[in-house]
Amino acid sequence: MAANEVVIWTGAGQIGMAIARRVAFGKKVVVGDKSLANAQAIAKVMNEAGFDVEPFEMDLSDREACAKLYRDLCDASIRKDAAGMAAVLADDYVLVHMTGMRQSARDYIAAVLDGTLNYFSAEHGSIEARISPDRTSATIRARSRVNAAVFGGGRHTWRLQQDLTARKRNGVWLLTESRASTY
Repeated sequence: MAANEVVIWTGAGQIGMAIARRVAFGKKVVVGDKSLANAQAIAKVMNEAGFDVEPFEMDLSDREACAKLYRDLCDASIRKDAAGMAAVLADDYVLVHMTGMRQSARDYIAAVLDGTLNYFSAEHGSIEARISPDRTSATIRARSRVNAAVFGGGRHTWRLQQDLTARKRNGVWLLTESRASTY
């Protein structure tokens, strides 16, 4: 087995350890868990058994929660659901349109409700979230095909890219900024 092979294992538990024991001998093993103590305990057992294991704290649920923010904002915007939009936007949220125009959360929601921004559908391609090491902020890049009519223009399908930021407060992720462009 090549020394440069790496096995990445998430969720430091007994089943994962049993699988790693069968497939990872002679390879570098990275074990991640949302509890660093769990990852360290499993790494200790594996290292004592002759494996090369390094523990890390990781919480994949944060990535999914951040990706869900974007999907929820799109869905609420299509439904013209003010409460649904407000639920995922921080009070200081700003949308920066392709033109450079900036809208606060309140102004964005009002523009959706009054028909200035009409969203009809969204087909999501990729949504990638990166969580900061302290797990309190994130960047999200989302690419979707969005069918919309905005600012009095005709209905069109846009290849929309949103570069978003989010922060976690009291255990809840909220969007703080969206920068729109095409891809």
